[in-house]
Amino acid sequence: MSFGMVRTYVTKSKQGQWTQDNMRIAADKVLAEQVTIRKAAEIYNVPYTGLQRRVTFSRGVVKNRGG
Repeated sequence: MSFGMVRTYVTKSKQGQWTQDNMRIAADKVLAEQVTIRKAAEIYNVPYTGLQRRVTFSRGVVKNRGG
């Protein structure tokens, strides 16, 4: 009796891989005018547009995906 190969899912994108702590630190640095939004996103490995939204509209740094 043959069961075949077991498949394991491999994530194909880096979407949603950042942490809330990194986003909070990056937002604090930008708000304190120590670095630019783009540079903070690069340093702390967070998405640029997400960081921009949190800094510009001050929505907070809570991580939520979807609509």
